[in-house]
Amino acid sequence: MTIGSLLAFLYFNIYPARVWLGDTGALALGSMLAVIALMINASLVLPIIGLVLVVEAISSLSQWASKALRGGKKIFLAAPIHHHLRQKVGMKLK
Repeated sequence: MTIGSLLAFLYFNIYPARVWLGDTGALALGSMLAVIALMINASLVLPIIGLVLVVEAISSLSQWASKALRGGKKIFLAAPIHHHLRQKVGMKLK
């Protein structure tokens, strides 16, 4: 069931994207990865998966804090960090 939903998401996410993966879907996928890692005794992979989520959250919080405390000055072109990296390579955000 999960593979089918991911394949459908990937099909409808081909440029131009018609479906967005929100927080609910991302949390479900992260939980599924964690459960699978625990089931197959690959729990050493969990910090790597979690590091990506922590970096994304820290980049958003630092952008918000910078704008609030430094009078609107930004650290990144866009937050979270993956949007900043997309803009650096010239991909448009919609």
